[in-house]
Amino acid sequence: MVKIPLEPYPGEVHLTRDFKEFTKLYKLLMEEEYEGEQPYGATSSNQRPGYAPIYLVYAKRGYTSTLTHEFSHVLLMLFEHIQLSPNVGNGEPFAYMISHLMNKAGIK
Repeated sequence: MVKIPLEPYPGEVHLTRDFKEFTKLYKLLMEEEYEGEQPYGATSSNQRPGYAPIYLVYAKRGYTSTLTHEFSHVLLMLFEHIQLSPNVGNGEPFAYMISHLMNKAGIK
């Protein structure tokens, strides 16, 4: 698992490429079992008032497009949380954060 801070925004992403690890982390974060079949990717968030959000992301290893897809979900949730449109600045903050997340995930 890799923890990726969302600086300058609040919160962090917990990224795993292993489904068994994802289900364990999901249970810790969401306080319930993950239901459903093994997906290629999944995103969950445990946003509690007064706490920085934690986003749990699973993307099957080798599926860069799935990882980008899941990170997009994270950023849309984050931008809603901070009440900032993803379109602000012609989408530059959103695009910058996608690049940041991909780089921290080891995708160059």
